[in-house]
Amino acid sequence: MRIHLFFLMLALFVCNFTLSADENMVQTQDPAVLAAGDEEAPVDYKLSPEDHNFRQKRIAADRQSRLSPVASATATALPSVVNISTERLISQRFRRGGVDPFHDFFNQFFGHSERQYKTSSLGSGVIIDPAGLILTNDHVVQRASRIIITMADGTSYDAKPVATDEANDISLLQIIDLPADRHLPAITMARPDDLLLGETVITIGNPFGLGHSVAVGVLSAIGRKATYEGTILFDDILQTDAAINPGNSGGPLINVHGQLIGINLAIQRDAEGIGFAIPVRRLEDVLATWLLPVRFSDAWCGLIPTTRVFEDGVTAVAVKEVRPESPAAKAGLKDGELILLADGKPVEHAVELSVLIWKKHADDQLVLTMADGSTRTITIMAIPQLEGEELARQRLDASLQELTPRLATALKLPYNRGLIIIDVKSGGILDRKGVQKGDVIIQVGQNPITDFGDLNLAYEGYKPGDIIDIVLDRLVERGGRYFLQRFVVEIPFTL
Repeated sequence: MRIHLFFLMLALFVCNFTLSADENMVQTQDPAVLAAGDEEAPVDYKLSPEDHNFRQKRIAADRQSRLSPVASATATALPSVVNISTERLISQRFRRGGVDPFHDFFNQFFGHSERQYKTSSLGSGVIIDPAGLILTNDHVVQRASRIIITMADGTSYDAKPVATDEANDISLLQIIDLPADRHLPAITMARPDDLLLGETVITIGNPFGLGHSVAVGVLSAIGRKATYEGTILFDDILQTDAAINPGNSGGPLINVHGQLIGINLAIQRDAEGIGFAIPVRRLEDVLATWLLPVRFSDAWCGLIPTTRVFEDGVTAVAVKEVRPESPAAKAGLKDGELILLADGKPVEHAVELSVLIWKKHADDQLVLTMADGSTRTITIMAIPQLEGEELARQRLDASLQELTPRLATALKLPYNRGLIIIDVKSGGILDRKGVQKGDVIIQVGQNPITDFGDLNLAYEGYKPGDIIDIVLDRLVERGGRYFLQRFVVEIPFTL
């Protein structure tokens, strides 16, 4: 027992001596060593250059073997796809009889009370021009008080609507304050009508706000019809089984070359795997009326291009329309002519020409090389300022006259202010809408019309491609009595 106790005490003594010695060693270390830290720096073990390069090449070869046409197309198109979030300011008016008894009191003495709140929505879009033009669905941004664009790299910008077409459900946005040195990756558009039933297609968008997502399917049908109350609205819609979920609206439908063939539109709610898209041909036709200098500056060209597709699939840019007395008309352009080059650059479909035209300013030139070898030089002009009767003749294809008390009495009208139509050009804008001689224009957009001065002011805020609501009155006789029939027509603003 004593021997065991002796060895135990000896062991404790030795341990205590060792610890003391370690502490003395730490205390006597060089201060410079302490400043460098108590722990040893980790060793950076590396592969030899030969081993590293061998493994790097093996990884690259492995990735290359997995690079399917779908993955390649996605990599090409994804930087051109944007997420769109919107804010909408909603005003809600409380009326008497509401659930809050105090509203009755306030409504009685102070009128209807009102409160405002914000709602938000999500969608997708696609960049069509490096200068910040984005195409999406109209319903994605309709009545938005703020539009926020988020790029694939995470950067965000505010945007504004440049043009909208509710009937086609298409909207063109422009990024606000895009840095001058930033050029965005624009998507490449496929040739119009270059579609193969059953070909692989890809949708890219922002489903349910999850960010950039990819879905794959096939082109299930071409030329689906959209009808409303028995009337065929469109007969060119694309159908796909690639997933189109809420938030995908406005995003691109692409082929395996990463080319845009359509804009995602909607889904069949009572079925699975049936989605629809607006074809690129319709997109080009609408963009041709929007991508004009007059929409972005005070300049005028007067040329509307289109894409002509020959029977063998070859495409060429054709002159769709030349506005009378425009710079394009003065350069000698005629409807139907084919254009090979624009400012020395080959153009094969309309949007390639349109993205050159819209950036032109007054006094700039657009040099076109035609299929017959001739050259036409268009000198862009400042927008002509039309007023009064000349504005009506060129914008409405009609002749107008200001109502006077004497004229109103003779026509049995109950008022003597407005613009009466005294002649309608056959086949013109108003004639195609059923407007007749004797009808009276009383409102353009939100502007009441009493004379030519009001008409001039009403037209100041419109750009080509905008849709204008015109309110008219028509005197109708029934059983010897006269009644006013009020109706509205929608016409496009043209130069």
